[in-house]
Amino acid sequence: MSLILTRLYYGSATLSGVTGHVLNWLKFILNAAVHFVCDVWKYGRVTHFLRDLHWFQVPEKIHYQLTILVLRCRYMALLYLIHGPTRQKCYNVYVPAVANK
Repeated sequence: MSLILTRLYYGSATLSGVTGHVLNWLKFILNAAVHFVCDVWKYGRVTHFLRDLHWFQVPEKIHYQLTILVLRCRYMALLYLIHGPTRQKCYNVYVPAVANK
């Protein structure tokens, strides 16, 4: 179960703006996973099972991942403004000379 969702939701933030055809295929895979995990009848509705399992629909997951990505970027920018860079820059780097043949 977790392997299916991990592979399905991997990089879902990059799926922003894809065509409806791709979203339909992802929805088909998610519905097949629900049928497999919950032993739902072939023509049964899976929306209730998705809610019970706390699984997102594909467009909702894409929106959620984009929101988390933006919030993390804003948080990191805020930390950088408050604390400054965490590493000291080191310019004393020794590069050995290479003999030309």
